[in-house]
Amino acid sequence: MFTTSRSRKLLSLSIAVVAAAGIGLGGASSSYADDNASANTDAVVADPNAGQVTGGTEGTFTTTIANPATATADEIAADPSSTLSSRTSVVASAMVDESPNVDYASSSATRGGSITRGTVMARAQSWVDEGVPYNQQGYHTDANGTYREDCSGFVSMAWNLPVSRTTWTLPDVATAISKSAMQPGDILDYTSEHVILFAGWKDKSAGTFYYYAESNPRVLTNEYVGNLNASTIAGWPAGDYTAYRYNNIAADAVPVTAGTFYHSVRSTSGTWANFNPLHGANGAATFAGSQESITGLPNGSSQVVGIGLDGNIYHTGRNVDGSWTAFDHITGANGATYFHGSDVAIAGMPDGSSQLVAIGNDGNIWHRVRNGDGSWTVFHTILGLNGAPAFKASRVQIAAMPDGSSQVLAYGADKNMYLDIRYANGSWSGWTELAGANGAATFQGPDLAITGLPDGSSQILAIGNNGSVYHEVRSAAGVFSGFQAIPGVTTTAMGASSIGIAGMPNGSSQVVAVGTDGNVWQTTRNASGTWTSWTAPAGIGGAAKFAAGQVGIAAMPDGTTQVLATTH
Repeated sequence: MFTTSRSRKLLSLSIAVVAAAGIGLGGASSSYADDNASANTDAVVADPNAGQVTGGTEGTFTTTIANPATATADEIAADPSSTLSSRTSVVASAMVDESPNVDYASSSATRGGSITRGTVMARAQSWVDEGVPYNQQGYHTDANGTYREDCSGFVSMAWNLPVSRTTWTLPDVATAISKSAMQPGDILDYTSEHVILFAGWKDKSAGTFYYYAESNPRVLTNEYVGNLNASTIAGWPAGDYTAYRYNNIAADAVPVTAGTFYHSVRSTSGTWANFNPLHGANGAATFAGSQESITGLPNGSSQVVGIGLDGNIYHTGRNVDGSWTAFDHITGANGATYFHGSDVAIAGMPDGSSQLVAIGNDGNIWHRVRNGDGSWTVFHTILGLNGAPAFKASRVQIAAMPDGSSQVLAYGADKNMYLDIRYANGSWSGWTELAGANGAATFQGPDLAITGLPDGSSQILAIGNNGSVYHEVRSAAGVFSGFQAIPGVTTTAMGASSIGIAGMPNGSSQVVAVGTDGNVWQTTRNASGTWTSWTAPAGIGGAAKFAAGQVGIAAMPDGTTQVLATTH
């Protein structure tokens, strides 16, 4: 007879013993990390299957089996340390070799080959959806195959490996990388104890990120929020983890689907950087939606908001170094988890805060402030006409002014254009109806935009019902110049389906539009009031132009602009 002790770590079975029997035997060839560390205090992202589970056992035990290599199923079942359950079984004639070099679960010709990051994330989420418990002696079988129900088995499943590797042997099929370079599908491996699957940055500048993990016998597979700067991650010392990238992981093919968000920078000399897709929420490869807005901040960063395909508003930020925070949903009004809306816009303020306006499902315009520290105030409706408690609208935009006020431009329920001013003290001026072009009493159309200028004036851009783009100036004293058509690429008036405008530090403004040809175009209004010729930036994958559905633009303090466009 021999004795084997198992406490914090279960050593692999170096001899052939069925894993489902729950017996831990000494062995030096590999390790199963026991994830039952101190409590995992990382926040749970989604936990549809929260609750106690019984899979897995901990503590020290003594086996009564004299020779595991020749043990029968009856001997194993009779052993007091056995943890057989209805999910597992023992077959004495087919004992399992748990060496990581042997596929003791199931085999597939496609396993161990190239896999995209999106596929890794989808496989990981499947165990969350299925509520797979933690159990080092258990195996889970589904469309992904059969894999051990612990941290390294979970990663092996997500990577579609031919075997359930261990925390010690996962690095054999991966390459160490810097933690700052992690992308969805990479891992953080504390090789002697625990491994987690990186799912994307929440706020890279703050070190916060999303991850998937099989954590311990008390919880099911889940997604969490971790912090590289915290003392622990998933209950283990943060400094003991090393970042790895699977050798066969591949980037997802960039989908050219309607509404996918792309970003570019236009330099002060007029050259354009390549348009690149924005990463999506919860580790998704891209973000697609129905509405978008971008703004610059005094520190050189920018912020983006968009309405996702689920109808909810999401927010992300681009740091000064060019890195992005992860898209995260914006909480709704009156304590709602999400804000479901039809339009959204954001403006970066001189004090580093930003202001957001959105049209909710009720058709009303709502307003809130994102403070410089990243916290949000609650949503409030903007008072409507003639003392109405809210203002109903079909489109809305907002501009930051140098004195700390903001100007909100909207098409009301009557389809006419209105302007309201929020002063720096938080009070509102009330709505003013704008006159139309060519002597019309009102202005109506499908799209509109507004920006502030350093001299306290604002410039308004709008598409009329005739499809032409119009521009006017509101002076710092509140006097409107009147709408004038903007010359087109080859015509007397520019036709467009989407527009954006950004007031520059030098007093000029830059305009972007999706022309009647479906492509993005740019022009500059000089401080003198003259216009430059329209030019078109290059598109995706070497295309001569960018075919877009919507477009927006943000002025940056260094004189560059950032352009956000969605695919058509």
